[in-house]
Amino acid sequence: MLIVHSALGYCVLLVIAYLSGHRTRSIPWKTLGVATVLQLLLATILLQPAIRSLVFGLASDLTTLLKKTALTANESLLFSGVSAESFAREHGPVVALEIAAILIFVASLSRVLYPCETQRHFGRYILSLARAKNR
Repeated sequence: MLIVHSALGYCVLLVIAYLSGHRTRSIPWKTLGVATVLQLLLATILLQPAIRSLVFGLASDLTTLLKKTALTANESLLFSGVSAESFAREHGPVVALEIAAILIFVASLSRVLYPCETQRHFGRYILSLARAKNR
């Protein structure tokens, strides 16, 4: 029953997205279908206990590594008092400092993976500003 409920929720989200879209005729249905099949395939693979424990074990190790990296970055960028256990206990978690390394990593990775898209959209933005200024 849970699988049917999840599938129904997915279909409802697709219908909401379709109804709220402006250019519904230009929806890439093939891409949507391939993405859906890949998502179902990944879910099926992750339902296998051996594979699930391996994948989530690796994710846990990566999370631990990122936490250690963030703490080391905090100590080298600021001072060791921010990452100390007593500071965290007394002042609560310093969320912005703990995730700074992760944010920098994700921003850098996004810039490397999508350089042309960013430049193209930024170029359009600059051109639209120039046109608006000339009017």
